[in-house]
Amino acid sequence: MKYYIRTTGERTLDESYDQIPYIKLVDKDHRYVAFFIEQLEKYGNEDMVFIEDDCVLCRNFKEKIEKVIAQYPNKIINFFQLPTREYFKTHESTEYLQNQCTYYPKGLAIKLARKMREILEKSPKIRTDVCEDLALKELKETHIKYRPCLVQHLNFDSLLNNKVGSKRTPFFIDYLEDLKLNYDSLSKNDIKRLEMELFYHMTRYEKEKINKN
Repeated sequence: MKYYIRTTGERTLDESYDQIPYIKLVDKDHRYVAFFIEQLEKYGNEDMVFIEDDCVLCRNFKEKIEKVIAQYPNKIINFFQLPTREYFKTHESTEYLQNQCTYYPKGLAIKLARKMREILEKSPKIRTDVCEDLALKELKETHIKYRPCLVQHLNFDSLLNNKVGSKRTPFFIDYLEDLKLNYDSLSKNDIKRLEMELFYHMTRYEKEKINKN
């Protein structure tokens, strides 16, 4: 399994990335969709995980993500998607959203890139995940929306695409483990506890970031 970090080179990665052997894919010119397509084409003959540079990886990330991938080795798997605060269980989907952390099986990435390139030529201002969604639909390829999330988004302004609103989830696996909760049987009260856990962790993270600066 190969791990690639999509970045513009302007951001310092969270220390949780140190859990995996990764290669940085640096989009210095902010070419967004075109650069993404080029990297799919370049590395698409191997199983790979693309991760954006503004996340926190869960504890034991490599072990956990590769265990999930072994269950769906021939499917694209999205490990963080909108809506972030909506509770749902892992399922197959035709609606692709967000690119924080995604697994691409070898071969399929190249087919996806070719179709995305066709769409980009017709719609040069399209967003990366929207282009990917349309390409998957044209290819009649479903993907796996996996929960709980194995990464947490840090909600910085995007350097890889358009600026976006809040993209943090209470359903981050570290929070569930800390509270000893089972994702498949969460109650409304459990979800409230997870929301508080999210608030606590992100408030602390923001304070630490300010102190470092």
